[in-house]
Amino acid sequence: MLTSCTREISSSLIDEASRNERGQIEAPGEVGVLRLKIGDCFTNEGDSVEFVLGVPCSTPHSAKVFAIFELPVGEYPGLEKTKNIALMKCFDESLNTPELLDVTKIVSISGYAPDSNSWANDRSVICFATPKVEANSEGFQKTI
Repeated sequence: MLTSCTREISSSLIDEASRNERGQIEAPGEVGVLRLKIGDCFTNEGDSVEFVLGVPCSTPHSAKVFAIFELPVGEYPGLEKTKNIALMKCFDESLNTPELLDVTKIVSISGYAPDSNSWANDRSVICFATPKVEANSEGFQKTI
């Protein structure tokens, strides 16, 4: 599943998580979706897709970012086509992520993609792995 969102630039650019010198999250904090980095772990228990709670990967989390890429410049292709293109590319990227290859039975691939309102300023797709409903979150946390 891919979530399309209208990104409020101010909310999407916050990064209140404490990061170490390598950029890894050391202490929880709100992170705007446009500030997520490959390797970031997070939880998103609210309805917002403008920002998430960034957490250290050594603590329980609901998702881990494994790829970020830009969709091509041009006219907005429409919601369904944008989601399909983004999801296919996220899936392809997951095949190039060794830590996901061993756990494909307990994770699903998802992401955030731009919608028509944010297309002019943002064509970023953020791909992340999440535990499937039947997966144990603790096992997921230890695996990715």
